[in-house]
Amino acid sequence: MSSFRIPRREVEARILLEGGEEVAGRLFAPRHGPHGERGTIEDRLSDAREPFLPLVREGDTLFVSADWILSVTLPAEDAHLAEGDDAHTFELTLRLAGGSEIRGTVGISLPPEESRPLDFLNAAPRFIAVRSESAVVLVNRAFVVSASETDRSA
Repeated sequence: MSSFRIPRREVEARILLEGGEEVAGRLFAPRHGPHGERGTIEDRLSDAREPFLPLVREGDTLFVSADWILSVTLPAEDAHLAEGDDAHTFELTLRLAGGSEIRGTVGISLPPEESRPLDFLNAAPRFIAVRSESAVVLVNRAFVVSASETDRSA
């Protein structure tokens, strides 16, 4: 039966659920993404065919609905931020339902005429990757109440 298993990488994660509960464990990223690149947790969260994610904890597995995840915090090396010549980055503060705030760098590949933070927010995928020095927080766009540009010199 193990020959039918889909190979995935384990990634340490902290998940903030709607209602404020935080759970920690290991999520599984696909080995390969939709275009053959290294698979990421963002790929897994964006996969509408799998609305529940298994979170392996000490002694058990919790099946978490992606619809009720406010954010997922990952080590910086385990998430993707848009890069390259056509990528635009912004320093944003996202205020989430429940009052918490996430600050950091976001990036997306957009045409030059659509390079404002508002364009980014409207074009962003289901989970927005916000990078800080030590981690990446994947924020469920459905729970973003407001966003503002953060002064890069601050």
